[in-house]
Amino acid sequence: METMLVDIDEVVPGTVDETNGAISFSKSADASNYGVVDEIANRVIRSGGRILGVRRADIPGGKSLAAILRYAM
Repeated sequence: METMLVDIDEVVPGTVDETNGAISFSKSADASNYGVVDEIANRVIRSGGRILGVRRADIPGGKSLAAILRYAM
């Protein structure tokens, strides 16, 4: 991913599997159910991508996040 837009006010509790990237959502955040969007952002940063924290109204489609891909799919 080249760039990811992230809603700065959004918290999506859950986990991201370390081996296959599967997402498991939770009803509330706690020590074992961290923010899914935060984990995805962390992975983008570790792979050399860029994160922009914006308001939901500034994200195309009004979602929690949007991505600008490095390569065509």
